[in-house]
Amino acid sequence: MKNAWFFVAFLMIVSGCDARLLLDGRFSVSKSCENSLDCVFQSGATTTQKICEQSSGQCRPCGPIPGMPASFDVVTGSKECRSGYAMQSDGIRSGNIVCDANTGACRSCQSVNQECAKADPAFPVCNASGVCAACTTSDECVKEGYITCALGRCRGCSTNSECKDETRPFCDPSSTACRECRADSECDSQLCDTGKNPAVVEGVGKCAKPSSIVWVQNGGCTGGQGTISSPYCSIAEALANPSAKYLQLKNSLGVYPVPSPLNRSLVLLGQGASMSDVVLAPFTFSGAGQSLVLRNLTVRDQAKTQSLVKCSAGSVTILKSSLDTGKRGVDADAACTKVTIEQTRIEGASGAGIYIAGQTDYRIVNSIVLSTASSSDFTGVILSSSKAGKFAFNTLVGNGKTIAPTVPGGIDCGTTQKLLENSLIFSNSNNPITKQFVGTACQGKSLVVGTDPSAPQGSSMSSPMLNSDGTLMATDAACADQADADPEITVDFFGTPRPKTMGGKADIGFHEVK
Repeated sequence: MKNAWFFVAFLMIVSGCDARLLLDGRFSVSKSCENSLDCVFQSGATTTQKICEQSSGQCRPCGPIPGMPASFDVVTGSKECRSGYAMQSDGIRSGNIVCDANTGACRSCQSVNQECAKADPAFPVCNASGVCAACTTSDECVKEGYITCALGRCRGCSTNSECKDETRPFCDPSSTACRECRADSECDSQLCDTGKNPAVVEGVGKCAKPSSIVWVQNGGCTGGQGTISSPYCSIAEALANPSAKYLQLKNSLGVYPVPSPLNRSLVLLGQGASMSDVVLAPFTFSGAGQSLVLRNLTVRDQAKTQSLVKCSAGSVTILKSSLDTGKRGVDADAACTKVTIEQTRIEGASGAGIYIAGQTDYRIVNSIVLSTASSSDFTGVILSSSKAGKFAFNTLVGNGKTIAPTVPGGIDCGTTQKLLENSLIFSNSNNPITKQFVGTACQGKSLVVGTDPSAPQGSSMSSPMLNSDGTLMATDAACADQADADPEITVDFFGTPRPKTMGGKADIGFHEVK
């Protein structure tokens, strides 16, 4: 059989054909190459192009290899893919110029990534055949992220305002190409949806429009234009502006009244140094298909007659905020789509601190529920939703009614099994039976619960050492360094890294020991 292959190869070479096309990738280890044109392999209808490594005479994948500079650019393919294959042909540069990071093979160009312009500015457009060519229309250049076509070349941007495609709002000074934003500082509005900032709701890579950002001041205001120097005098006045979406709320000179129900997508951003500097009255959000985001503010009702944030439609996100007193803290009924609560303190409600019903999805992370459910509900967190969302790195302490011995005061998981992770659920409802969990639907992973016969299997029956605000004492051993790893959650309530010590384990509960 081996002799037959050599015979076929001999006949093909004599006839002007390259026998290596029959041997696919096996040739790279069976015979030395002299240049990259020797490293073209055929497999069925697919041609693979690799690189001839001069030092060894072997074909290798393109891309970084030991001894090559660390600055090798896989996206543009460096020059090694262009050296052997990017030869001029009828005024058009051949397309196999890019090192594909997934296959290690030189491939044809793709649109949008400016691959052709980086290879040769004279051929900046990747045409329908995957070949780099000179531009003929401005639309071709806009598709690549540039502005216009001039004499076959694409002219780049110089300012963000030239980038008209909202999916690529930032003018990159190094490439003069428009691309998606990656940081707030890249946007004229200073708000970029990076996919990691829940307070910016635009679509990943998009900037908030400057016209959608307005300033509001409560008290000491004579009417204005919604700018930082001339703010609107109330949230209601700001909402009369149909373009207003991001409301920058200045420090309170009293409690901000909130029109209720809110029913359009809004982001309310407290601009004080702490969450207590901006205080809102309780309200309802009822925007079907819409979203509401609160960040760095407090919602308060000392009379405890209303739920502080009630969601009756749409989705609600509460970040780095405080829900103080009220009838319930967060109250989501059956038509609410999703509730997200992160780095938030919920304290003093007469009913449940968090109540989530129906089919409402939820994400509750790095938050504390403290001293709630003393007069109604009698359980601090009620997850009666049929959804099993994320509940992790939370602290529930001192919730429930001490004179209601038959009602566990910690958490009710409803009838659908729900996983509670890396959380401290301790001293809720100080009653004779010391139960904190309602029913049997709560499943636990790294829970610390004190002495509790109702706790999920595997919970630690340890008692933490707590300060009056619910944080762990520096001498605590029950929660410190006891959490299971969770790559989703990298900071705590205060923004401290999790774990605090490199190479260590994170702490159970809403914060890392300081």
